[in-house]
Amino acid sequence: MELLDIRRTERGLLRACLAHRGGLQELEGTAEQVDELGRALAHAAELASVATGACLIADVTVGDRLVRIGLTGAGRVTLVTGPAT
Repeated sequence: MELLDIRRTERGLLRACLAHRGGLQELEGTAEQVDELGRALAHAAELASVATGACLIADVTVGDRLVRIGLTGAGRVTLVTGPAT
């Protein structure tokens, strides 16, 4: 997973573009939401080096999307997004 770009939108929100599993994911939210996402991803990266097995790290709401961050049994970071309803 790689953060490719982060920009402020015309509405004052932040748009983050992430590369993950060969695809791109754009998430738009407040600075606080994007910061929480960054912290959760950093925590997942730290735990990836420890033999934790498959686990959920965090659910983070970014704008109208819910981002579920976890680890696979092989220690790879996973990112699943869906509606935040």
